[in-house]
Amino acid sequence: MVTLVLGQELVPLQDPSDGWSSNYGFWVRTSILVFVGIPTLTVQATYFIDGVKVPAMRLVLLSFVSSVSVVAGSMAVCAHLPFPVPFFLLAMFPVLSVVLLIAFRVIIGTRIIHQIMAHRGQLTRYLHFVNAKCLLIFIYPAYEALFHAAHGTHFQLFVILLLPWTCSIRSTWLHVCSVRRPSSPSPSSWSSIFL
Repeated sequence: MVTLVLGQELVPLQDPSDGWSSNYGFWVRTSILVFVGIPTLTVQATYFIDGVKVPAMRLVLLSFVSSVSVVAGSMAVCAHLPFPVPFFLLAMFPVLSVVLLIAFRVIIGTRIIHQIMAHRGQLTRYLHFVNAKCLLIFIYPAYEALFHAAHGTHFQLFVILLLPWTCSIRSTWLHVCSVRRPSSPSPSSWSSIFL
């Protein structure tokens, strides 16, 4: 992971005013982000949902296809928008979602999808966990807009203190979503759910 992060930092970035087609460094970094993010989410599903095993070759193929497809789709969208696209991850979230759904269906296969769907409660808990992780894609643009609106007003300190509070709530939500719960928790097990 350290090698990947350092390698990504070695890819030079070009001047954004040159346009989307000249900024190969941005697209390389985007492909690395997707290539690493997709298997992370998929492997986490195997821990949340019983009986789901994804073969390593399919996982690598899913990462590669998703990475290339998301970059190609994002390039097609960016060709019609001013570059750099503000809040790129938020703007390209629909592209990522469609690509991931199609690639997951084609590469991972229906057998594994049926195994996942057989455990709806665990799938729901996993989706809550993923949503909590993806929440930052939506929180930071909203926070930045709020910060700029509050800059120079008497609300500025409140807005500055709002970010750590929001991140703390998100961390608590991640913890609650990731704790394995019995199917029907007894009152004595509530402390293990919320602590």
